[in-house]
Amino acid sequence: MHSERWREYLKEKNLPAFEYVCLAAEKMIEAFCLNYDYEGPPIEIYLSANDVFNAHSQTDGKIVVTHGVFNEIEKINQNIPLFFSSDAMRENTSVSMFLWIIAHEFFHFARSHHEARHVKIGYIDALEYDADLFAIAGTFRHINNILKGNHPEIPQIESKKFLLLGVFIYLREFIEKQIPNYNQSHKPFYIRLWWVMFKLSSIDTINPVTYEETETSIFEFQELFDLILNAEKRYITAKSLSDSKLLEHYTDPSTTVKPYVEQVHSKWEQIEPIVKSLQKISDGIQLPNPNKRTT
Repeated sequence: MHSERWREYLKEKNLPAFEYVCLAAEKMIEAFCLNYDYEGPPIEIYLSANDVFNAHSQTDGKIVVTHGVFNEIEKINQNIPLFFSSDAMRENTSVSMFLWIIAHEFFHFARSHHEARHVKIGYIDALEYDADLFAIAGTFRHINNILKGNHPEIPQIESKKFLLLGVFIYLREFIEKQIPNYNQSHKPFYIRLWWVMFKLSSIDTINPVTYEETETSIFEFQELFDLILNAEKRYITAKSLSDSKLLEHYTDPSTTVKPYVEQVHSKWEQIEPIVKSLQKISDGIQLPNPNKRTT
């Protein structure tokens, strides 16, 4: 990470707790490079003096994070306590949010999405899908390995829950409202949450040979699904909103969510061989088809 820039900024804004967040991101990127056999230029995280909430990866391996990301994550700690039972839970979730943001951008670069999008035009949503699922799997494994070392008594479903809450708040509170032209390249937040939930529930639970679901993966998906429904209900109450796209679409996901996910997954299957031929890492993880979901 380009340490001087972000250290000066955090000192100027009196946000010393975020130094831990940035160091955690550096450690995670180091682990990714090792675990995924990364072969490419050094990955560096740079801070951009821009108050718009955004992050992106560049073709030279730089991940650029704006001041706006730090500003908005700080607001979580101050203004959105309703999702959390304790200060520790709130802080851990804001950390997990930042790590997922960085992981998403890392896999855009490491999976050579910049190059793939020019080889096969019109597949940006499938590449975002790819980055989302690699990021949620990579971030979870990184966080869970740390927790298993420090707190072996914590079930892995709890690690999945606080990571998912971080992603929920990131997508629900910030993304669609703040990133310019977001809806031109990304599916709505409730669609992205669906495939993130599916991926999380499949980690270490699906059949390792057939990649089919098990009773455990179905149970975990229901746990995560209920968590998001409850978080959304608390969110719309706190924000005094009259309706919710998420609750509307999750009432009958077989007709309102799955067709969109199926379309993106189908496009991903078409472009994935190109991505594999260009990527700077090993094959990594299997992405199960999220349309076999019965919930």
